[in-house]
Amino acid sequence: DFQAASNWSILTTIGLNLFRGLGFLSITEGQKWLAERWEKLIVLST
Repeated sequence: DFQAASNWSILTTIGLNLFRGLGFLSITEGQKWLAERWEKLIVLST
């Protein structure tokens, strides 16, 4: 489905830009940081 692929691409781009904006040099580093702090992310989103 073209729409699903487009949506996933947009979400991926947003995620990459957020990690870069937070100063991470690699996506893996940003993912590890986020995995350790997912509880805080949930609190901020509510």
